[in-house]
Amino acid sequence: MLTIFPLSMREEDFSETMAKAKNLMHEQKYSEAIKLCKDTLNRLGNEGQGKATDRMTTQVLFCLSEICHISGMWIDGLMYLSTVLVRSAELADPDIRSEAVIRTADILSKMGRWDKALEKYDEGEKLVKQFENPYLMGRVLIGRGVVFWRRGKYDKALDYASKVTQLAEDIGSLELIGSAWSLKASVNFDTRQYENAVEMNDKALEAFRRMNDNIEVARVLNNKGEVYKITGDFQKAMETFNEGLEVLSGSSNNRSLGYLLTNLTECQIRRGDLARAQKTYKQAEKKVMSSEDKYIKAQLAMVKGLIEHTSGHTSTALRELAKAQAIMQKLDIPYDMGVIQLEHARVLKSSNRNQALIEYENAIDSFTKAHTPEMLQKAKSELGSLEF
Repeated sequence: MLTIFPLSMREEDFSETMAKAKNLMHEQKYSEAIKLCKDTLNRLGNEGQGKATDRMTTQVLFCLSEICHISGMWIDGLMYLSTVLVRSAELADPDIRSEAVIRTADILSKMGRWDKALEKYDEGEKLVKQFENPYLMGRVLIGRGVVFWRRGKYDKALDYASKVTQLAEDIGSLELIGSAWSLKASVNFDTRQYENAVEMNDKALEAFRRMNDNIEVARVLNNKGEVYKITGDFQKAMETFNEGLEVLSGSSNNRSLGYLLTNLTECQIRRGDLARAQKTYKQAEKKVMSSEDKYIKAQLAMVKGLIEHTSGHTSTALRELAKAQAIMQKLDIPYDMGVIQLEHARVLKSSNRNQALIEYENAIDSFTKAHTPEMLQKAKSELGSLEF
């Protein structure tokens, strides 16, 4: 963790400002949080040089990078971290440099630049070994595991997750324990080991609940609900998504609420409860409207397309599904793109058979890239029925 110098009165004011910026970030008021941080940088710049001022400036830059990371403004996040790296050399502080390198790797991983991410994790490991920080080493290992999971190299991902579990237990880090079990759950989800995925999500939940981290608890409940959803157990899925909503009761974290409500809406549609799905969709729409998260907006557009299709409004359904595809295309997430393309093909079957054939082929390509044989087989089977 970063070292904080003893607080003077001025530094106490600074700490309050940073706490306010973090709160704005958690409330997804990203523009306000960024403005507050930039105003703080300007004030610090007017105070001249000094060890304490330099340290506070670095903390603001870290905060800006975190806001950009969470909100998807990844290029800006990398820019702020690049500035931190330059300053860390001037401050001769390996602790700060290690943190900046690892955060850079995390953003590169989110961007899908996996080779570059691994290079940065390697650099981070070398720095961490210089002063033996096991917590930061755990973040390096979990970061590598996430990269290998996203690349479909599941054995390596599980190996890193197991290393993190052991290290985290040794130092008593609930954050790392929860992250490791969550990664294991994701691998088991992708490899269709659904019972294992549920069990490992439960272990992640145990750790995050002990931390009283409701955001992480809700995230894992959302993941657990998706296991039930993909296996067709919509009742359990809905119960799990509702549990996540209860955890976030009174929360202003619209991003997490939006994920849970969108998934709940889809389950209600699959169960044939259109009236309830429309009501839940309106709740989700209110939460997602203020979000800058493109992924959840794509999911919401897909769910809107399903509602319109079920209601018999084909042209509106096609428009919403096309919107979802356009967003997901930029994000380059093959599995989710395949799901949207599959739904698009199903809607097209009754109105444009040739275009439906193309969408089924697109879905097959996406599921092939995503290494999801179950969904691949489903798309091939539906395409075969249409061709026949």
